[in-house]
Amino acid sequence: MSHDSEDSNRILIVGAGPVGSLAAIILRRWGVACRVIDRAGGRATTSNACVVHARSLELLAHWGIADPLVARGRRARRMNYHFLGTSEVARLDFTQLDSSYPFMLNISQAETERILHEEHASLGGAIEWNTELVSLSTDSAGHITARVVNKANGREEILHPQRLIGCDGVHSTVRRQMGMTVVSGKYYADQMRMTDAPISGLPLSGEDLDYLVEADRMTLLIPLPADIHRLLVSDMSADPETEITQEAFQAVLDRCFHGTVTLGQPEWASNFTIRIGISDYRRENVFLAGDAAHHHSPAGAQGMNLGLQDAYNLAWKLALVTKGEAREELLDTYQPQRRPAAQQVIKRTETLHDLLMAHGTPLAERLAIIREPGFVEQAVNGISGIATTYRHTVPTAPGITSLGGLIAGDRAPDVALTSRQRLHELLHHPGHTLLVFQRTAETTPALTALRDRVAQRFGERVRVSVITSPEQRRGAPDGAVIADTAAAHKLYGADEVDGLCMLQPDGHIFGLCELPEQEALLTAIGTVLA
Repeated sequence: MSHDSEDSNRILIVGAGPVGSLAAIILRRWGVACRVIDRAGGRATTSNACVVHARSLELLAHWGIADPLVARGRRARRMNYHFLGTSEVARLDFTQLDSSYPFMLNISQAETERILHEEHASLGGAIEWNTELVSLSTDSAGHITARVVNKANGREEILHPQRLIGCDGVHSTVRRQMGMTVVSGKYYADQMRMTDAPISGLPLSGEDLDYLVEADRMTLLIPLPADIHRLLVSDMSADPETEITQEAFQAVLDRCFHGTVTLGQPEWASNFTIRIGISDYRRENVFLAGDAAHHHSPAGAQGMNLGLQDAYNLAWKLALVTKGEAREELLDTYQPQRRPAAQQVIKRTETLHDLLMAHGTPLAERLAIIREPGFVEQAVNGISGIATTYRHTVPTAPGITSLGGLIAGDRAPDVALTSRQRLHELLHHPGHTLLVFQRTAETTPALTALRDRVAQRFGERVRVSVITSPEQRRGAPDGAVIADTAAAHKLYGADEVDGLCMLQPDGHIFGLCELPEQEALLTAIGTVLA
């Protein structure tokens, strides 16, 4: 096997799909080498997961990866639920999200992996294809022994990484070898069939995700780049061995569109059943991320996005701890944050599944779900990932008074600061971010002193960004962002007072306070950063 140095053996990543690749990229961007192995002979050539949601794009943007994806993908701004045989169409509009990415990005997983692999390679990383994890164990002290075999030449190697991340999918070898049991939930008996093919004659916009819901079948149409559509069909009667032919998919379209739509030659076709379950995320120094830790209904296109967010949450923490810049206890926050997030997604997909794919349930009963107050807004914020919060697992630091509605653990809301800059752009760097919302010019000397104190105490691990309201532009500290309005100040509870907001590298709030409570906030972050 080839690897850049012995340091790369400290962290072993099993699985080079989007989840494992993102974890490797973040580690390397933080200056932490790692090894990535995958039993496959090369990256995926089919689309599989084909929707990237706003929250995932926000995280990828921290490292400059979102723009290449957006350039290669296709934006969908709405998710439409058509209840055939009725006049009902429920439209989920993503354009109002408080994000730089108010849309769903439709892009082949093969293309997503290509972009991630190229980024990984540009950082000096290499994927060891044809390399399979054969056995994995830990001793009483948590030391790892992993046996890997190169399937191409039969070469075997015994590795002792300090930590291992299992990103090896639903049938995870890492999870099985570590005895991490999957707790199963609801079982869905319907068969899922999907294909990617050109489709002509569609009486739809061609720009949205369209669910065609019948009493005993659901058909999903997702427009992909290059004039291709993902066609996914769910029903109870399909024979998984015979129902993935071009003729079978055409028959579904004929039923929905009365013979006016034509399916071209499929690029590929597949079928699958839905697994529902969740595992522990960690055992000693072995971690799981992505489908290795959770699986659920495909309703809402959540799977890969949930996995990418797992990878981000774990990788920045692992990088800081490995470099000795954060305490070991930081890793203890991974499972308490991500497992509840997965449980939220599983519950959300169950609701969507019952709405879209509860075959045999009268449409009137399913329409009642949509008519529940707040359903559409909650669905958009949930599906996009914007609603994900760790507020129940991130304690409020001692000595800090809440500034308003936002609390520790929430995703930092994005907002336009100027016509050219949004708040989340201030987070595009490795490390924590201390946002300072200035409301009075008299505090400029105190803010300058605060910036110096943070630099002396934490160095590059915490970056200070001062955001000054427009009426204070003349007295603003050097380098401050002069906001066009006070919208950000109001949103972050600094409408009338100077406020501080410490953000983790993943853009979730560590703590908020008024300026006089700065020492309590710095003391609290000092208990995390070594």
